[in-house]
Amino acid sequence: MKQLIAMIATLTLGQFANASHFTCTTDNVSGKDMIQVVVNHYTKEKTRTAAIMVVSKPNQESDKTVGTFKHSDEQLFNEGAKYYANVDERYTNGKGFKSLVRGGEDLLGTELQSLDTIILDIDFSYDAPAAHCDLMNAYLILNKEDAKIQADGAKQIIEKMTCVYTKKTMSNIACQ
Repeated sequence: MKQLIAMIATLTLGQFANASHFTCTTDNVSGKDMIQVVVNHYTKEKTRTAAIMVVSKPNQESDKTVGTFKHSDEQLFNEGAKYYANVDERYTNGKGFKSLVRGGEDLLGTELQSLDTIILDIDFSYDAPAAHCDLMNAYLILNKEDAKIQADGAKQIIEKMTCVYTKKTMSNIACQ
């Protein structure tokens, strides 16, 4: 009986073995303008596909979530640890879904509606896995829509971030 319970526990917990998420915050932007990006991966065994990306301003008094992008709605995809979220409010995936973004919100001095994509590029490789609570560098890249490039002519805004890697199976152990 003990062997059967151990086998069931191993099979059940095994499906979550590779599930993970990143929580990233801007390094040089603080206060109410600080940005946090959280990427959660699907919990199926051996998946490396991002399920959802949530962009927020955790230090705002209310309405902290700025945008939510889901893989299942074809708004989010990744290549390794580089995550792409489609922000363009004109974007639909043929199913009528649109990126969930709040109007009038600004990220790093740019209105969210003037962005085409948000890219989170994390210095992480599945070939050299990180331990639970490891810190890593990343860049938040905001790509503007062609028609909305501001007077400065900049197509992109790039901001350095620090990310914490968390394994779902270890989520009961808080990172310091």
